[in-house]
Amino acid sequence: MHRLFRWMFSRRPQRPFRKVEHQRAVRARLRLEALEDRFVPAAPTLVNPGTIFVPAGQTINVPLDGFDADGDALSYTANSNNASVTTSVPTGNPSLRIETTIDGVPQDALILQLFQDLTPNTVAHISNLVNNGFYDTRLFHRIIQDFVAQLGNNAANQPDNSTPTIADEYHADLTFNGFGQLAMANTGADDSGSNQLFITDVDLSVGNTPESGKRPPQSLNFNHTIFGQLVQGFNALTNIIAEGGPAPNGVPTATVAITNADIFADIENGVLRVKAAPGFTGSADITVTVTDTNGDSSQQTFTVNVVPDTTDGTALGTAVNDRPFLGNIPDQNAVSGQPLQIQLTSTDIDSGDPRFFAVGGTGNFLSGGNLVNNPTNAIVSLNQTTGILTVTPVFPFTGPLQLKIGVRDGAHGTDLSAFDTQVITINVAASTNSLPVLSPLPDTFQAISGTPLVIDLDFTDVDAGDLHFFAAGSQANFLSGGNLINNPSNASVFIDQSTGRVTVTPTVGFTGQIELMVGVRDNAHGETSTAFDTQVVTINVVASESNPTSRVRENKLFIRGTELDDIIDIQLSQDNQNIVVTTSNGGTARTFALNSITRIIVRTGAGNDKVTIGSSVALRTRMTGGRGDDVFQAGGGASIIRGNQGNDHLMGGAGKDRIKGGVDDDTLEGFGGDDRLKGKLGSDMVMGGLGNDKTRGGEGNDHVDGGAGSDHVVGMGGDDVVFGGVGVDRVRGGKGENQYGPADNTDEHDGFKQSRDARPGSFTDADLLGTRMDQLANAPTDTTGGRIQAGD
Repeated sequence: MHRLFRWMFSRRPQRPFRKVEHQRAVRARLRLEALEDRFVPAAPTLVNPGTIFVPAGQTINVPLDGFDADGDALSYTANSNNASVTTSVPTGNPSLRIETTIDGVPQDALILQLFQDLTPNTVAHISNLVNNGFYDTRLFHRIIQDFVAQLGNNAANQPDNSTPTIADEYHADLTFNGFGQLAMANTGADDSGSNQLFITDVDLSVGNTPESGKRPPQSLNFNHTIFGQLVQGFNALTNIIAEGGPAPNGVPTATVAITNADIFADIENGVLRVKAAPGFTGSADITVTVTDTNGDSSQQTFTVNVVPDTTDGTALGTAVNDRPFLGNIPDQNAVSGQPLQIQLTSTDIDSGDPRFFAVGGTGNFLSGGNLVNNPTNAIVSLNQTTGILTVTPVFPFTGPLQLKIGVRDGAHGTDLSAFDTQVITINVAASTNSLPVLSPLPDTFQAISGTPLVIDLDFTDVDAGDLHFFAAGSQANFLSGGNLINNPSNASVFIDQSTGRVTVTPTVGFTGQIELMVGVRDNAHGETSTAFDTQVVTINVVASESNPTSRVRENKLFIRGTELDDIIDIQLSQDNQNIVVTTSNGGTARTFALNSITRIIVRTGAGNDKVTIGSSVALRTRMTGGRGDDVFQAGGGASIIRGNQGNDHLMGGAGKDRIKGGVDDDTLEGFGGDDRLKGKLGSDMVMGGLGNDKTRGGEGNDHVDGGAGSDHVVGMGGDDVVFGGVGVDRVRGGKGENQYGPADNTDEHDGFKQSRDARPGSFTDADLLGTRMDQLANAPTDTTGGRIQAGD
């Protein structure tokens, strides 16, 4: 049987107190004059409610029991003589009429105004039951004096579970602080009200002492939906309450049956809402005016006493702290894999209490004591400060998704009973956005222990504008902890998210196989593994060589360094017939026939390496550095030299060399040929040689020298120091605040539209490789920002 809890009192004797009610008589018309058929309309009347008590900061609904002998419709206005106590009269609400018998004896009808303006869903639910005759022949099956009269069971005194439940519908202006209040019974769980109702006793008041047993059941605040107020039929309710049985079951001593229930528009009675300001205690006189359609009116004045919101209504009593309640959360629609944001709101009539939201599935709400638990088929996150709940259905799930959401304060514990909860349904539709597809990778890769292996990921995505995210790990820990990168056993992994480049570095000393799972997702399908297109590759790791290797293939001499600090020397044999490669790592010198080689290719490893090619070796050469601080010396042939990580020193030879720095601070030097030298990201020193060179700094603060030939010298992005040299040079500073070396009448300097470049000074040729930077400090400032010709 549906039960209310708390405030259970034993039976009391029939009490003499009755709310004063009108004697409804046959409409009377008073004849004015015997010779004329004219009548004087009667003025409406209003029952004085007597002294009313209300807790500070709360609203009480006061019944206005009005009557007009002519049957005219009545309206009400009210005013207060204290600004801390305000009044309002709701209009347009429907009313519920319940006709009863006690052991077959008819009673006056119970008339209750329904608060459609504050609890529309509850009123609609109960009105539907009434209009379908649900309550006809039902019973007041549980009556407890000084508490409630509960109704809704059938003649067999059994609950009827045939009607659906309805969500709780709380409002800050509806608390158990009065008498004759209509509310929903429930099973004790949130949102479990269905068809059973209760009406509180008629002589309850927060002005009564706890010892009297006649205080309203404030412990039911925001546990039961209040949706109406008794406005007429107080004597009938008193008679019903008098038949109450002992708590907790409250089995009546007589049969109290409902013979009829209907919804109607009450044109006589009303409700006055009296609101007391928070923190105020004291009194106010309220004057209510009732007026009929003829303009006739009458007034009643009564006193409202505002008392502290405590268990005994005194300043020394224990404060009543009510739990907060959630704002209504409607059902939602979402797309699979895409986040949905829901704004949570709550109301707490006790200001200053902390607020805590919680979310989970219907089966794991508060599981483990956690405020956030992922329901099946969704990932959730909750911002406690803003109340924003983010729900991302797991791709490719579609269908209904149920969430349980709750709120509590800090005053009622942390278990389920402290929460007001709601269960909502999120209808998840299929995504129209396609997953990105990872381009196929080889099944296996080869790597050297301790040496980085680069794997470039590519993909296709038919949906333009999506953002993309790469991930890597072993199959066992892929996305573990929500991380895009999880190191597999025996390796470390780095991903450049802007390019999709995955760098895998096997642990030094490890040899064997590494299993790696890689994947890509977009921003339209969530962040779980189902949102990724993945592949698994195997990396075969072999031991690192202790000595550089060299071999000839397709007329190319390939020399590969180790992860150690290598010294590699490449010379022409004395008979000019062979190329001799020697190293300082303890390896044996190797000899290769010169007529079998057209090109030399050298690639060093992670150590600080030195590679020297003899000046008599006139073959074309390509040298690429590794991660260390490398020193490269080109030979007599045309060379391409590229630095990498590390502060490298790259030197050309007699041929036409192309030299390019790496990401760190490098030194680049030309020599005899017409060379092209280019810095990169670091603050580089770039120096041409005897030929007609093109020297160019990078993005750093570079020192760029032309050398002896007719050179083209460019500073580029940083604050550069730029020298033309001895020949007929073209010197360009770049975008930074540049300083220029000496100029003669054959040189041209270009400030590249900068306003703070230093003009050429009076340097001599001897300064070219000496103390130029010191002398530049005394050079005048170029304020023209334009091109400077020698002699200006």
